[in-house]
Amino acid sequence: MAGAVNASYVGRSVRLPTGNVLVFDSDRGPGLFYVDAGVWGPTAPMLQKDAGPYARGFSGLPDGGAIVCGGDPATKDCEFYDADQNSWRAAPPMNFARTLPVQVLLNDGRVLVAASFTTNPDGGLLLPVPQSEIFW
Repeated sequence: MAGAVNASYVGRSVRLPTGNVLVFDSDRGPGLFYVDAGVWGPTAPMLQKDAGPYARGFSGLPDGGAIVCGGDPATKDCEFYDADQNSWRAAPPMNFARTLPVQVLLNDGRVLVAASFTTNPDGGLLLPVPQSEIFW
């Protein structure tokens, strides 16, 4: 994701506590926009490269990093992004496999994960996951 990013390919983004923006490009994976410098830069590759970054939930964390959960197909997998080390590491899994989850950073530093879908075992439309989870 070095250089300019075509905005039509950017799936989702989250502002990190550092002020920089972690961006999930549906074709090229994650990248960073360094606000003060006005430039784009790459991140290390995610552990779950094939989990559809556009279908993941994500939120910034108080330590300056981020947590990314779910994917396409629906998965329980989560990953922490360490902005200082530009690295990803596995986080504890969610209780439910999710795609398109909504994540919200709570005041105490934990993350609420809600409002998502999971894969239909019959291969049809996605099924809603009515349960919410609070992590960390």
